[in-house]
Amino acid sequence: MKENLFDLSGRVIVITGAAGLLGRQHVDAIASAGGTPILLDLSLEPVEKLAKGIKTQYGVPAAGYAVDITNETEVGANTHEILEIFGKIDALVNNAANNPKVENQEGKNFSRLENFPLEVWHADLTVGLTGSFLCAKHYGSAI
Repeated sequence: MKENLFDLSGRVIVITGAAGLLGRQHVDAIASAGGTPILLDLSLEPVEKLAKGIKTQYGVPAAGYAVDITNETEVGANTHEILEIFGKIDALVNNAANNPKVENQEGKNFSRLENFPLEVWHADLTVGLTGSFLCAKHYGSAI
């Protein structure tokens, strides 16, 4: 009998940006393979609702947490909480990103470099790089 290479049974997998469009797809894929998705996002309500639906649909454990991945204290505390509840972390999906829709009232096209605000650039770097670094540092150290 051939081994199922996509079986994630018993695996605890942290997904950042889990309430977003792509994050939901990661959560669904993990749960459909029997894994335990741990959903992280800035707001608690969407990830709790999604985790509840995943539990019902796939019959796997799932949990949602509000975590600002740019805040090392929050990431560290959440890592410890997950380890206390689930006993381990097997993988991390660093999916979080800022909303790519950047518009203002003046109608400027921010997809053009000369119109892209420096504050948005810094915010994107903070989430995309610093947030990913902090998650790999803390959740990754538990793997």
